Amino acid sequence: MVRQILMKCLKSMHLSPSKSLLVLALVSSCANASVITLASKGNTLRISPASLKVEWNKLAINSGNLRVNGEPQKVTNLRANNKTASWVLSPSQISAVARLDQDQLLLSFDASSHAKITRNQPVTLSWFDLAENKTQTLLLPFSEGMRVPTNSQQWGQFLAQEYSGSNTTQDLKMPFWSAQQGGRFVNYQLVTPNNNELGCDFASQK
Repeated sequence: MVRQILMKCLKSMHLSPSKSLLVLALVSSCANASVITLASKGNTLRISPASLKVEWNKLAINSGNLRVNGEPQKVTNLRANNKTASWVLSPSQISAVARLDQDQLLLSFDASSHAKITRNQPVTLSWFDLAENKTQTLLLPFSEGMRVPTNSQQWGQFLAQEYSGSNTTQDLKMPFWSAQQGGRFVNYQLVTPNNNELGCDFASQK
């Protein structure tokens, strides 16, 4: 079982920042390692393999909160160069690969080495928490498309009540979403969109 996620940074018009009230989390069905640096022309990424926190040219791609079946993982067999890094999460034995291709970051998770995965006992990998304090707007492919300001209490409560737990195969019209930070957008594309779940939690105080 291999999961792949493609991330891309895009330039856009500048909008003034605002306080964030929305936390977005994605779930797909630790001894700290050194921070990995991947680089290409005009792009520098810093990745923490233990938490999967990613910074891209000082943009906060996510908040690190990597868990497998709710448990933090240790990093083993870490290998890296300036374009690619790979490591194994322990004790889950899930393999992870991060590859930078110009302005795209491809993350892959492979659970084929896991001791045993049964139909009624899936392995759950939580890999993404939104960097809510630095994100002003979310573009979500629910319904006919939603532009969600993250400082809106009304929008935050609506997403938490109506869309938390959404299946990315059945409920997203397209397998991606975007987050705006200042004058840039970060696009998150699920290359393998099956059996993933989006969770929306509303935080009233930030």
